[in-house]
Amino acid sequence: GDGRVIAGIRPERIAIDAGPGGMLAVVELIEATGIGMILHLNARSQLLKIYTTDRVKIASGDSIRIKIDPSDVLLFDSGSGKRLRAHSSGAPST
Repeated sequence: GDGRVIAGIRPERIAIDAGPGGMLAVVELIEATGIGMILHLNARSQLLKIYTTDRVKIASGDSIRIKIDPSDVLLFDSGSGKRLRAHSSGAPST
């Protein structure tokens, strides 16, 4: 391929973080799902969805902080869509 990758993360792996170290995001939409909720966010012009079972008081338009553990980020080849896996050397492979 051309070396470009797509980064992905499962919605339940993004955490709401009240601390100062989290990334700022704006809540665009809230979907109640019964036991949890899906938050549609805009973080630095990137649209994200979070699934959480935390009961937090949030409204559309609110700014919140989110935290992503780098080990939860999945990388995919942009051409083939295949997931890239790290070798023991740390370099991604297909």
